Amino acid sequence: KYPTVLDRMGDIEFGRLAHDDVGNLKATESTWEWLGRQGEAGMAANQRGYLGVRRALGWMTPDEQAELDRLNVSMREAGQDSGIAAATAQTIGQMAGTVPLAMGAGAAAAGLASLGGPLSAGAAFTGGTAAAGFSLSAMIEGGNAYEDMLAQGIDKDTAAKAAFGVVAPVNGALEMVGMHYFAAPFKSAFAKLATKKVAGKLISETAGSAFDRFARSYAKSYLSEIGTEVLQEAVSMSAGGVARASSRPDLPAMTWADIMGQLGEIAGKTAQGMLLPALPGPAFQFV
Repeated sequence: KYPTVLDRMGDIEFGRLAHDDVGNLKATESTWEWLGRQGEAGMAANQRGYLGVRRALGWMTPDEQAELDRLNVSMREAGQDSGIAAATAQTIGQMAGTVPLAMGAGAAAAGLASLGGPLSAGAAFTGGTAAAGFSLSAMIEGGNAYEDMLAQGIDKDTAAKAAFGVVAPVNGALEMVGMHYFAAPFKSAFAKLATKKVAGKLISETAGSAFDRFARSYAKSYLSEIGTEVLQEAVSMSAGGVARASSRPDLPAMTWADIMGQLGEIAGKTAQGMLLPALPGPAFQFV
């Protein structure tokens, strides 16, 4: 099937080089497998949240319980890895299960509002994206908080009230803020299109002003996501603390050092993970 390769198998130098390359090929394969596992761990956080909602509603099946156990193992293993590559892969994996749905909802809303012109479509896109982001985030955040509280031994009723009465709506609302800044560059692109259409000509832009606009848009998207994640974690920790004090007063409360350490870890991981995912929106303005 491969006559050229077969002919060269007797070449000692060719055989030596081929043998030396085997290690590199294995390393490349291992790297992609590792990145794939990090991405799956990011997706696992979403799936765990959805399954947590199903457990709270009493709908969880034995197969889903087995899947939840597998997800917990995957997330624990991924949590042992650090660095920009791991954080980015996990962030992209998590966003892959939410952002396309939210952006799709925004696009659908923009399509319906397009009869009113590009400016109306831009506003509808932002609103649709934010609303979908709220719904998805509320389920994921509430479900994960519920599972975390159950793992601490908090009773189901107390955990449900804290997770779905506090964490879900508050963190969902915070996600709307994050989605607003994430979608803002796309809205700006719609507005720019409208300006060009009304003016009937392209407005020239210097390289310096274009870069400044890109940098400011990137900074808003990047920093808002870090702030959103930190605030969401603070809400989850606060609700969990109140639920723990009510249901399990025997458990020790988190110290100030524990709280700041956990929030700092979330901030650092999000800062690493959003370096690349924050780029598409600002870049889209120049398409």
